[in-house]
Amino acid sequence: MAQSELLDILQAASNQANLYTTINDIVEALEYATQRFLEVDLSASNGEYPFDTEDFVRNVAFRFIDANETNEVFFPSTVNGNDTYRLIAVINASGAQIECISTDETLTATGETVTLADGESAILIIERDNIYAIGGAGGGGSELQTYSFFFPGTPAQFFYIYQNVMAVDPEVVFPANFAGSKGRVMTNPTAAYSLDVRRRNIGGTYSYIGSIDITTGGVVSFTTNFGTAKSLVPGEVLAVYAPNADDATLAGLSVTFVREA
Repeated sequence: MAQSELLDILQAASNQANLYTTINDIVEALEYATQRFLEVDLSASNGEYPFDTEDFVRNVAFRFIDANETNEVFFPSTVNGNDTYRLIAVINASGAQIECISTDETLTATGETVTLADGESAILIIERDNIYAIGGAGGGGSELQTYSFFFPGTPAQFFYIYQNVMAVDPEVVFPANFAGSKGRVMTNPTAAYSLDVRRRNIGGTYSYIGSIDITTGGVVSFTTNFGTAKSLVPGEVLAVYAPNADDATLAGLSVTFVREA
């Protein structure tokens, strides 16, 4: 029987006998993939821990414990022969640093990775051979250093796809050209595409402070107006606006803005 692309879940067949059994199995697999927590013991890992695909797709949160040294944790970059697209939570309680890597069976990192010190945790997006932290890694109550969003569809013209009110005193400062910020798309645009980054002041007026630019090859880059740092005070809003005509193919934009420490 066929399996789903992203989570390798059994799919029901047309006119299948005992269909209820397969439906029950599907529901259980979805519950596991979205709710279950796995504790991973690194004491015998020898510095490398390659994830079993079944463990990877049947759990959504992973807590690492008992490491004797820095560990490279390898998440599968493909599931059931398809590119991985997965949102997970990782908690490093291992006593050592871990490096989160998405790779094939060669266990060779080729894309972005995320490093977590002992005591840090993060929400991660895994996209093929890249991993991104979308909530900021931090050791229990540390000040948030990133602002992230994921927009799954195609941005509509004249539409705000992201707005986040600032709450850090005395201000939040983003470096020139949003240095350190990252972005990816699941489906590349048909033509070069640009989104405004705007600031909404306390009075409700929006002003242009920069842009997110996406090439037809899926490369995402950032600029700030006049190439200078931008600051927002508490109550002001960081917003991303789609001013261009709809693109036929652009979809699945994920962005992490990195603020100055």
